[in-house]
Amino acid sequence: MSINFILLFSMTVFVASIIPGPSMLLALTHGMHYGARLTIASALGNVTVTLIQASVSIVCLALSHK
Repeated sequence: MSINFILLFSMTVFVASIIPGPSMLLALTHGMHYGARLTIASALGNVTVTLIQASVSIVCLALSHK
């Protein structure tokens, strides 16, 4: 896999991660209704799932470019 492909993939994941979406709305709603403690737990769950999705994507992309 070329370095250009890895950089393009990384930039795409970064841009997709910073665009507000359902996760941001969930964090805002939890922040308003449940307070900081539960909002942090929700945010950590979101980060965990994002890392899992990115890892699976990387592995699948690496396997498809053999």
